[in-house]
Formats: sequence, structure tokens, C-alpha cells
Amino acid sequence: YNSRRKSAKIILTNIEVNNKSLFPTANNPTWVPNMDTLYLEPHEDNVNFEITLLNFNDNQLINYQHKLIGFDDHWIETGNRRVVSYSKLDGGKYTFEYRAKDIYGNVSEISRLVIIKKLHFYETLVFKIVSVLFFVLL
Repeated sequence: YNSRRKSAKIILTNIEVNNKSLFPTANNPTWVPNMDTLYLEPHEDNVNFEITLLNFNDNQLINYQHKLIGFDDHWIETGNRRVVSYSKLDGGKYTFEYRAKDIYGNVSEISRLVIIKKLHFYETLVFKIVSVLFFVLL
């Protein structure tokens, strides 16, 4: 990607966690489109992001890229495919970055979403320490 002129803004148009959309619905009217952090529970294993470059050109001619820092630290090109899926993420902190290039070679700003996935109770340091102490005291 060269950084000639910045193209239109790239945004998240949907996020699904375990196949349930986080965007406003009758059941979930609290989605904030400008959120900067997504919190996941330990059982929330599957995440889909839908991204869109806001422009008036043919979306078939847009080239999207993404990476999930902490999982895949290099840019992945998806062509005009706008849905990015991750499954079986371990507990921890990640940063989802995404950008696009239009047909004129203009590159969007990089957009980011921090993802924090809680650990299962048995993955926590406290559980490990208590387990070791338990077996030592036996």
C-alpha cells in the first residue's frame, strides 16, 4: 500500500459474536458505533467483523486488508471481501486493524478496535497458584 492521498473513511458496519449481531436491534439497542473496545467473555469464541469503505465507487473494486495484533501480526489482503472471521481466540488483549485501498490507489486511514477476551477461571493466575498450593499441602 502506498500512502498517496487518503481515501474515504473505513468503518465497522457489523460485529457478530457467536453469530449474534452487536448492532442495534429490538433486543440490543445499546450498540455504540464508535466503540473503541470490544469485551468478550471466555465462551465467546467466534467473532465476525464486517468492514466498509465509505465511498461512492463500486465496492467490487475496493481492496481490504486487516490484521489482528496478538494473533496474526501481518496484513492479510481479502480483496473485495468485507467480512473477517476469527474463531477460538485465547483469552487476552488483541487489536483489530483494518484499512482499504480504492481503485485510484488512495489508502484509508487505519482503523482500530481493541478486543479484550476474559480468561476462563482455570486459566487465571489465582487458580494456578491455589491449585499448586492445594497439591503441595496434600
